[in-house]
Amino acid sequence: MFLPHPLDIPAVLLGIFLLMRKSEVRAAECIDASAQSAFDNWREQALAVYTFGSRVCFGKVFIDLAMSVLIHRVSLPAPLVKTVGIALDIGWVGLLIWFWIRTRAVGKLKGTLTNPSAAT
Repeated sequence: MFLPHPLDIPAVLLGIFLLMRKSEVRAAECIDASAQSAFDNWREQALAVYTFGSRVCFGKVFIDLAMSVLIHRVSLPAPLVKTVGIALDIGWVGLLIWFWIRTRAVGKLKGTLTNPSAAT
């Protein structure tokens, strides 16, 4: 019997939230026709960032399940299992921090679309 890793549930929930946010970005429309190219640039960057974030979250769950299967099939020493598990969790958190930084940058870009004085 495989038990989920404690961080898998938040990873799935965050991944679902990011997919919903991605669909909101995809459905957004440009109000000002003169800013269409800047809006398209923002949309492309935002979609790329949210795609990356959702893949990181769902990838973490997949890797945890794969590691669980591997651990049950191959006898690995407990310190190695713990070290690899901690390294995967730290890597996931690091990628989430990078995702958050990129999301903030895309948000600032959107701010310049809605407030042209912020660009100067």
